[in-house]
Amino acid sequence: MLRNSQCEGIHITEQISDITALLFADDLLMISDTVNGLQKKLNVLQKYCLKWNLSVNMDKSKVVVFKRGGAIAGTEKWMFNGKPMDVESYYKYLGTTFSCRLKWTQCCKLLALQARKALNMLKHSLKILNNRDPKVCFKLFDSIIVPILTYGAEVWGTDINEEIEAVQNDFCKWILGISKKATNIMARGECGRLPLYVIYMIKPVKYWLKIQNMETTRYPRQCFEMLYNLDLCSNRSTPNWVSKLKSVLNHYGFGDVWLSGGPGDPKVFMSELNQRVRDCALQDWNSKLDNSPKCAFYVMFKKQLTCESYLTFLSYPLKQALASFRVRGLTYPKTPSQGFALPSLPLVLLILTSTFC
Repeated sequence: MLRNSQCEGIHITEQISDITALLFADDLLMISDTVNGLQKKLNVLQKYCLKWNLSVNMDKSKVVVFKRGGAIAGTEKWMFNGKPMDVESYYKYLGTTFSCRLKWTQCCKLLALQARKALNMLKHSLKILNNRDPKVCFKLFDSIIVPILTYGAEVWGTDINEEIEAVQNDFCKWILGISKKATNIMARGECGRLPLYVIYMIKPVKYWLKIQNMETTRYPRQCFEMLYNLDLCSNRSTPNWVSKLKSVLNHYGFGDVWLSGGPGDPKVFMSELNQRVRDCALQDWNSKLDNSPKCAFYVMFKKQLTCESYLTFLSYPLKQALASFRVRGLTYPKTPSQGFALPSLPLVLLILTSTFC
C-alpha cells in the first residue's frame, strides 16, 4: 500500500529495500525521516481506511520524533482525518518503551514498576501461605518476576541498570525482614544471590549470535551491518548497540570472539561467557565487602556467597532478628505478638550468633 503510493522509507543498506512500516498483528508502525514523508503516509492510510470502512484508534495513535535533544519544531505537526496527531516523548511498542532521546532509562523504570506490581502480589500470596523459605521465594521470583525485568534486554541489556537491580535487592530484604536501608550487598549475600545483570547482559550476546545466523536479506542482519559500519567510524563519539556489545565482550575477555566475527562453537562460548560473568560478579561482591566500611563486621563471618541455612528452618521472628544483627540493620521485633518479648532478644542473638556466625 505505502510502496505503491511511492512513500519513501528509512534507508538501511543497499542490499535491502527501505523500511516504510512495521506490521505486527493489528499494530501498524509507520516510519519516515521527514515531516512531509510521514504526513504522506498518514494520508495514504486515511484513504485506505475510507476505502475498506476501517477506523483508527486515535487514543493509541501517537507520533514520536527521535532526536538527541531540542524541542519539537513548529513545523513538526501531523494530521489524520482532519485531527492533529499527539506528539509524545515515549511510546510503548510490543511491550518495549521507546524514548525520543534514544535512551532506555524510562523503559527500565517501567519494567521495574510492572515487576514490583507482580512482586507485591507474590509477596501477598507468600504471606497468606506463611512461607518465606528462600528456595521457594526465589524459585517463584526467577519464574515470574525475572522475565518481566529482563523483557527486551536484547536491546537495552548492555548496561547495568540500577532500577532493575533494586527490585531483587528489595525482595532479599523482605525475605530477611530487615530494614530497606540495609546495604544491598549484605542483603544479597545472606540470600546467596548474584546481581540480575548476570542474566540480562547475556541476552544481547545471544541475540548477536542469532543475527549472525540470519540470511543477509533479513532486516535485523542489515541493521546490524549498518550499526557495525557506524561503529567503525573513528569520529563517532556516541556509542550504539554494536559499540556497547563489543564493550561487553571486551570487558569479559572475549574480544577475540568479536574480532573473529563470532565463536567457533556457540554453545561452548555461551557456557564460558555465562561462567565468566558470574565469576566476575562474585569477585565484585567480595571486593565491595572488603572495601566497604559498613561491611567491616559482616565480612568477619561471611566468606561465601551462599544462602544461609538459618533462613530455612528458623521461625520468622528469629530469622528476622539474626539477619538484622548480621547486617546491622537492627530492626528487631518490638512486641510479644511478633514471636517473643524484646528483653529476651540479647540472649537469643548470643545463642544464634555463636551457632551461625
